[in-house]
Amino acid sequence: MKSSSGTSLRKVFNPDLKHSTLIIPSVSIGNVPQLAIDLLIHTHNLEKVDSLDDLYLYPFASPVDYVTEPKKGISHAAEVFHNKDLNLTLIQQRSPILPYNTKLYVTNIIIPFITSHEFDRILILDSSDAGLVEHISSGGIELYTKEDLLSESLESMKLNKEESTTAAHEDNRNSKYVRCLLENFNLSNDSNESHSNEFKDVVIDLLVSYVYEGDNDLRW
Repeated sequence: MKSSSGTSLRKVFNPDLKHSTLIIPSVSIGNVPQLAIDLLIHTHNLEKVDSLDDLYLYPFASPVDYVTEPKKGISHAAEVFHNKDLNLTLIQQRSPILPYNTKLYVTNIIIPFITSHEFDRILILDSSDAGLVEHISSGGIELYTKEDLLSESLESMKLNKEESTTAAHEDNRNSKYVRCLLENFNLSNDSNESHSNEFKDVVIDLLVSYVYEGDNDLRW
């Protein structure tokens, strides 16, 4: 939770996240991105450093995850983890976004968090329905760089109206949350120009795992 000024009310401690790598998961098919984040947290002993405002998420609270020994405390809907030695920061989102609130969540919570910490690199984790693509089988993974995303955006802008239906179908391979993030990073047709200069020097990659519903596949 945050105050109306955007200041976190659940901060654990205040490390310097500036210039670290940020990994952001979507809440998408198979829960693969969240499972991947949990694996990173427990494998590399990342520490919880903050909780993000959960105004636009379904209410959520649970005991703290653990591997061998139970831990005191409560897990919230969206939390920030950090490992100073790895220069790595993760967002773990355990609750879906409320209907019609995706854009509000991205523009009012995620983007201000990113800009305030000046991350050098951003990696977005997403999962998509393998049944919607022809060239990738279930369990397949594709990495899209900023250059790839910019190129796709420019190509889709050139399509005529007859081809735009196919383009819209292909665009659905990414979750609405990821598409909204890319807009704010100025990497889609509907980009938000107000943030374009803020992210021009940031390395941005999108890693998509293609699965079927219920797959819960961790082959990243």
